[in-house]
Amino acid sequence: MTENTTPLLRAADLTVAVDGTSLVDGVRFDVAAGEIMALVGESGCGKSMTALALMRLLPNGVSIVDGEVFLAGRNLTQLSEAEMEAVRGNDISMIFQEPVAALNPLMTVGDQVVESLHAHQGLARREAMEHVLDMFQLVGIADPRDRMRQYPFELSGGMCQRVMIASALICGPSVLIADEPTTALDVTIQAQILKLIKEMCADRQTGVVLITHDIGVVADTADRVAVMYAGRIVETGSVFEIFAAPRHPYTQLLLKSVPRLDDKKKQRLHVIDGVVPDPQHWPTGCRFHARCPFVSEQCRRDRPPLDEVAADHMVACWHQAELAEAG
Repeated sequence: MTENTTPLLRAADLTVAVDGTSLVDGVRFDVAAGEIMALVGESGCGKSMTALALMRLLPNGVSIVDGEVFLAGRNLTQLSEAEMEAVRGNDISMIFQEPVAALNPLMTVGDQVVESLHAHQGLARREAMEHVLDMFQLVGIADPRDRMRQYPFELSGGMCQRVMIASALICGPSVLIADEPTTALDVTIQAQILKLIKEMCADRQTGVVLITHDIGVVADTADRVAVMYAGRIVETGSVFEIFAAPRHPYTQLLLKSVPRLDDKKKQRLHVIDGVVPDPQHWPTGCRFHARCPFVSEQCRRDRPPLDEVAADHMVACWHQAELAEAG
């Protein structure tokens, strides 16, 4: 990771809502150039909605109602749609969780990626085709020249995912948002794609927001972590700090739920009791209090602020000091 701490991407108190119901609530984090920040949490916590808000690609009826998004100091929330179209794919790109749905079924996959290069960088078709061919090879697409002539329905889900990754990387964006980028891929290709993302960070100083539920991927790939629960960020810090000294009960329980290869005894896999609450019925106070083993009356009543507890380590928990002392 680069030593430059100036944020390339900044989410500043970002709030996303539909019909007055918040789905993402006051989210804030920074991503520096050359840094991979993992956004983790259970399904339904708001990770993908945060990603769509950063790209300004929210579904109909869902909108940013507060906060801002800055890309290299430029406020994306104030741009017109035409201005955002010039930014998407060129300066900031996204690998979507549902690649088949994201691809145009009426165009060959090669033409779709070529179109992005032509629109953003003005390359002639022949030159663009060569760039796409190289990128298809880079992301592990076998027989890339033949694949470029095929339509999405002719490809497997994993192959469509690789096409989406190629499309997101082809223009060399300064920020990449990767929403579960390797879900449909086998472990060998998964390792190749994650290696490619890490190399891109190092070589091009790209900033990456990596959305994943896989704690192993986080440990091996990310520089920093933001833990999300029920639409809010509850803990952020370096990978080392979060894994070595988690200070929020939710983070602690997430880490405990991961099976360990070094366990000498066979133990039942730890689970977090309960489910993520529905956005229409967010609890008062700390939204994790109904599932938290350390809950108090203050937790039920008051929302804990996201406070700095150590250098580059922030936690939203009324009992974080007690948890730190307890180890």
